[in-house]
Order: sequence, then structure tokens, then C-alpha cells
Amino acid sequence: MNTRNPTTTRTSEAQALGLDQVRDRLPKWEEIRARLHAADADALRNRLRLQAAPWAVAAAVTAIGLIQELAIHACGGDRTAVVLPSAAATGAAIAATLAVLRSRLTAAWAWLSEVRAWVAAHPVRALVCASAAWVWLLAAALAGPQAWEQLLAAGLGALYALAAHWWRTHRIGYPATHTDPDQPAEPVTETTVEPVEEGESDPIVRRWADYIAGPQGVLPDTYLSGATETPTGTAYRLHLVPGKHTLTTAINALPRISSGLGRGQTNLIISARPPSREDPDPDPAVLELQVVTNSPIKDTVFLDRPTFDAGRGAVLLGPYADGSGWAPWRMYSENSGWGGFVVGGMGSGKSGLLESLAYSAMASGTTVVWYLDPQGGTSSPALADQADWAVLNPEHWEAYYEAVADIVHYRSKENSVEGWSGFTPSPERPGLMVIIDECHEVWADKNLAKKWGKIARISRKVGVMIIGASQIYTVDTFGGDRALRSAMTKGNVVIMRTTESVDAQLIPGFAADPSALPEMPGYGYTIASAELGGRTAPFRVAWQPSSEAVARKVGLPEADSIRARMAALEGRAVLDEIASAAAGEAYARRREIHTADREAARRELDELRAGRRAKKSTTAKPAAATAAVEEEEYADVPVFPAALTLAPVQEAEPEGLTGLRRRVYDVIVAGVTQTGDIEAATGGSKRGVRNALIWLEANRYIANPARGVYALAASPQRATA
Repeated sequence: MNTRNPTTTRTSEAQALGLDQVRDRLPKWEEIRARLHAADADALRNRLRLQAAPWAVAAAVTAIGLIQELAIHACGGDRTAVVLPSAAATGAAIAATLAVLRSRLTAAWAWLSEVRAWVAAHPVRALVCASAAWVWLLAAALAGPQAWEQLLAAGLGALYALAAHWWRTHRIGYPATHTDPDQPAEPVTETTVEPVEEGESDPIVRRWADYIAGPQGVLPDTYLSGATETPTGTAYRLHLVPGKHTLTTAINALPRISSGLGRGQTNLIISARPPSREDPDPDPAVLELQVVTNSPIKDTVFLDRPTFDAGRGAVLLGPYADGSGWAPWRMYSENSGWGGFVVGGMGSGKSGLLESLAYSAMASGTTVVWYLDPQGGTSSPALADQADWAVLNPEHWEAYYEAVADIVHYRSKENSVEGWSGFTPSPERPGLMVIIDECHEVWADKNLAKKWGKIARISRKVGVMIIGASQIYTVDTFGGDRALRSAMTKGNVVIMRTTESVDAQLIPGFAADPSALPEMPGYGYTIASAELGGRTAPFRVAWQPSSEAVARKVGLPEADSIRARMAALEGRAVLDEIASAAAGEAYARRREIHTADREAARRELDELRAGRRAKKSTTAKPAAATAAVEEEEYADVPVFPAALTLAPVQEAEPEGLTGLRRRVYDVIVAGVTQTGDIEAATGGSKRGVRNALIWLEANRYIANPARGVYALAASPQRATA
């Protein structure tokens, strides 16, 4: 039988291959280290280290008790002589331990760093735990060994009760990946090891590995690196799996990331890394995660002046959540004017954004603002009152479109005749901002939506900026017209919280569901545009009370309301001669028509007040339809503007109203009608105000004439409070 000595064989192979080749076959030190780290990450003791922390504390307290008992025994068993010094010493030791945990001295040990973070986040719980330990030690010193069974039982019960919160917030961790020790050079091994090497003492890095990057996590095989302190918190590099994850994937996962990291969603920001001189084309698989601890949007941000930046051609809407400047709405670029789209549900701050945008555009002196509101001006009484042309009656929607289309047509012809390329705004030839609020109602007419889609594609070249705003974002929002949707979302896009889930895939560059965004008024995302650049990042709209009544309720001067600020503006732009003539007679008679619409609504209200319900209501017609308003011609009941809110019939002071219900009722009496303004004026939560409104309406104190709008009930017959 042929046998071989293995040692001789290996020696012969070494001689044949040469020493260098043999050395190349041996595992590298980095590979050995990677295997050790991977094995340590998989070890059960490592995964249970946080769950064992309360037991370690309990063991320490028990050890102190035993030392205390030995000290008493050494003093001859005289407990009364030892109890007071012992209590003082143990109290000082516990206080010193808490002080150390609050310091940065524990950063070297990962689990102690986590304990320090927990103590800082829950100081009351930490104090209760420390007090319980001190009481147990005092009882042990007084009772002696004969009561140790009872003391241990009581201590065990207290341990389970006090450690429950810790165990609930620190679940058993799992390794980010299951690496194969026979293949240490695979890229996945490097991905798994890197965060452990760089940040094992950082609770954010460790929690990411435990709860986010594991096989069952929302972003498996990802990791964090390069922690950097910023003025508002800490920034990390977030390494995605190339070809598997994208920026939109990460943003869509934010609610679960928030849960995994134990941080509020408004304090977590995921964004693409901006180009730099060192890295002009950043890897899209490496993002930036910012953990904000000093948030610039935590409190309401007030708009104290117009924010149009002429150098950038942009209105600054409000601060980014990471403190890196204010979010821009790009109005003008070279030879172009840009519109956009805003989506946001009730209470999201959508109307406030439109008001802020229009106010700064008016203040620029180079932009005229038009406004259309299917809800009769109740969406924004400020814009209904201060826009150059406010269309509040559905009968005038067609005339409004024709005016915009004719301006686009004749300005295009003017460019051709004069040899101009594109559009540059000036006081002599200003841009035109066309705001269509609740646009889904306007574009429910598919033919009208198709018409708007045609001019939206070319209007930016002549300085006509069409802005759509809606509470919903579906294909039907744009009347099913793809050209209109594409044109409206080509430039500026802002996504705010919605009350209904939407198909996020329809929103270019944003995969998250807007209904999952935080419930913070004014909170939203700007979306990066291929045309305008920018960031896909969260921000908060700078807010100003919409009316004088709201300003009074929040303790601000009436002159600080957005409506008063708009009215006080000087040097506002007016349409040039060609655009004004192109807008036609409907535009020339806009104030006459608006007054006629209000008078028609007032007559109908007088009929109702007299106990007679008018069969039809007189309303003004635009000149394009008829030359005069006939006294006997009627139309459907219009949606009343907010300016028609009537004073209630004087009656006895209502009874049974207390707390938030009373505050909500009082602000409605003062003329605050919109849900968002009611919340701001009363200081109540969104749910609390909604419940109060439901109760007041059910008991006939108030009425709900339009979506999101409330007024005092006309009938004095109310249910018993």
C-alpha cells in the first residue's frame, strides 16, 4: 500500500512553490481579524450583552450588600453604629455611579455607552432605579442575614419591574450577516466588519447593525461609518448595497429606521451626498444619515419678512431640518420661470406654504400672482383678498384658463417678433404666478385638464409659472393627463403629510408614502429636480398667521398676519400692456365680477335668514359669456368665500362648554374658520381639536359648510350640552 507522510508532503510543496507563494496562501492578518470580529458578533454572549445589563447591576448591588454585611460583622455586629455611615457611603457610591454614567468616561465600553444613553434619555427612571437600590441596601443593613430570603425575593421582583422598560427598548440583537469563515475575503465580510471596527462604542452604529442591517432588518447588509459632529447633531455615511437599495428605498424605510434607532422621525434625515471638489460624482450607494439633536424646526418658525432671493431667483420657504440653510422654491432660472406642485392634506401647512410663496413673489416687484380656489376662497382668505386676480366661482374657471392660455400665446409671439430667447422678469414685463388650489377639483374636468397640460409644457419660456396644490396625489389629480402631471412635477415639488395613503411611485424621486410623514404642521420634503437640482430633504415652512384674528389669538400684532403684510406691500408688479390685453375682458372686469358674485351670495343668505330658501341664486357672468348680469337669470348655489362668514344671531351664552371645546368655540366666534388656524389659535393637538369640532357640530353649535372650514351654526336650536 502506498503511504505518504503529510509533513514531508507539505515541506516538499513549500520547496517546490517557494516561500513567497506559500506565504500568499496563508490567511492575511486582516482576514484573521475579520473572522474573529465576525465570530464575536455571532456569539450569544455578544447578542445578549444588553439584556444582561440589569442582571449585572443587580449583582453589583447584591455584592455591595454582602460587603456591607461583612463590615457590620467586623464592627462586632452593632448595626445601629454602622447603618448611618453605610447608608451615606452607599448613597454616595450610587450618586457617583450615576454621575459617571452621565459623563463620557463610559464611551469605551459599548454596553456602558448604551446605559449612559438610557440614563440621559430617562433621568426619572434612572433615579427611581438608583433609589430602589439604595432602599434595598438600607433594608439589608437593618434586617440582617435572617431576612435575606425575603430581601432577595423583594429585590428580584423589583428587578423585573424596574428593568422591564430597559428590556422592552433593548431587544435581543442579531448579527448583520452570517459570514462564512471559509470565505473571509468576500465583500460582504468587509461590510459586516467595518461598522464594528469604527463605531462599536456608538449606540447609533450598534443599533443600526442590530435592528436595521440584520437579515430581518429593513435595510439588510447596510452599515454606517465616518461619524462627524455637526452644529445640529451627528452625520454618518450610510453605505447601501449597490444595485439593491436606493435613496428612495432608504427614505421610504424612515419610519422603521426611527423605531430601530430609537429616535424621532423628524430628527432623522437621509439625503444624497452633494458633489464636492474631492468627490465631484458621489457614489449613489453611499448616502448621508444625519441624527439631529438640536433641531432648527422643533419649534414654529415665523416668517418675519419676504424671502425672495433675487440672486438665486428663488423664494426661501423655511429651514431644512439639518440646519443647512433654507429650502428654496426656484421661481426663475436663466430664460425660464418655474411652477411646480404641492401635495398636503388638512393641517399639513399647504395653505401656509402657498401664502408664504405668494407673499414673497409679490414683494419681489417682478411677479404678479393669480389665484384660483374651488372652495370659494376659504382655503386661503389672504390670497382670495390680495391676489391680482382671484377666481372663486367655478363658472369662471374656463375664462381663467383662456386668459392664461392667451398670455402664453401672445408672449410667445412677442418673443418671436423681438428676437428674445426665453424670459427674464422685470417690473416692466413681470412673471405671472398662477396658483390653482385644490387643483384636483378643477382638473376633474378631463377636457379642461388636457388644455392646461398643453400650456403647462411651454408656459415657463414666457414667464408663466403654473402651481398646482392638492390634498391628494393620484393620476386623477391631473385629470388622467400624463402631460399635465409631467409638466407640473418637472420643476419644484413639495411633499407634505396627507391623510390618505397615495401611490408614492407616482411622485418622481420620492418613494415614501406621504401619509407616513410626521404630524408636524409645515413639515415636508423638497424633491430634487433634474432641471433645477436641489435636495430631497425635509424642511419646515416658515409660518405667519393667515388673518388678523389668528394673529390676535397667538399674541401677535394684527399687522403681522400674512394678509395684512400683503396689503402693506409697496411697489407690487402689474401686468404689462400686452399680457393685460391678452387676458381679455374677464380680467379687465375681474373686480366687478367678484363684487357681483358676493352680492349674489349675500342676497341668497338674506333669503335664508328670512326663512325662504331661494330656488336659484343670481351670479355674475364673465364678459366672455354675457355682456351684462340679468336680474332673472339664476345659477347653482356658489361656494361662499370666507369674507361672507356671518355674525351669529345673538343668544344666551352656551352652557356645558369647557376646556378645549370652549377654546375651539371661542376662536370660531372670533372668525377663525380653517382647521389648521383653529389648531394654531387654541394650542390643541390635531386629534383633540378634531374631536372638539365633531362634538360642537353634533350639538349644533357650529356648522361645516365646506371641507376644513367651520362657522357658527345658523340655527339656535341645539342639543342640550
